[in-house]
Amino acid sequence: MIEPTIVTFANEAYIPVARNWLAAIDAAGVSAPVRIIALDAATRDAFSAGRVLYRPCDAAHLANLWTFRISVLRALLAEVHWLIHSDADAVWMRDPLPIIADCATDMVFSQGTVWPPDVHARHGIVLCCGFFSLRNTGPVRRFMAQLEARVTLDRDDQVSVNRLMDEGGLEWAVEEPYTIPFRDTVFRASHRIIRSREDHPVSVSVLPHHLFPRLMDGSVSEVIVAHPLSPKTCADKIAVLSQLGLWR
Repeated sequence: MIEPTIVTFANEAYIPVARNWLAAIDAAGVSAPVRIIALDAATRDAFSAGRVLYRPCDAAHLANLWTFRISVLRALLAEVHWLIHSDADAVWMRDPLPIIADCATDMVFSQGTVWPPDVHARHGIVLCCGFFSLRNTGPVRRFMAQLEARVTLDRDDQVSVNRLMDEGGLEWAVEEPYTIPFRDTVFRASHRIIRSREDHPVSVSVLPHHLFPRLMDGSVSEVIVAHPLSPKTCADKIAVLSQLGLWR
């Protein structure tokens, strides 16, 4: 099997979180190449040279980072057959590559909760940009070109991904659906892989939420990649990950 290139983005403030992410991947026995995309010199120098791609960016404003991130991912995808992006606070408990391969689609996402709310209102399902897989195919390259243009307007990559999918006529085939309460609403989920219907321009899958959770009940026995909701600061992320036993 062709191995993916696995990447995360980090700046100096997130160096501890990125170290935890990398340690978890190594402990899970993932053999594919892993790269920290360093947004500043301090992050570049904090990791071994073979595991760093230096792409400086002012990440003080998240909108700048989301736009920059899609641009970098699109450029990287042009160089590889398979690319996986993971947020640094998405902790790999086990190797996710087999289930991603089982999806047999060009794009694979973990499941979000309700953002953006307009797409959630129509489908009950949204894609999370904190963990996703891209195959270097014509449909994916075309989608990424559209996404790079769109995110400069929306200034939020998850909003852009979901709205582009929705505007392209995306409908989900959901086997054995159930709902998960969240705030004052619910979102749809399944213990099986959720796939786009065949007439969509790019084939897309959603990974089972219980295996790639954003909402966690404290148990990690089944979890493959844990990406718990948390505030944006490094200290808050460390606190949440520690509380859930995800801090190495």
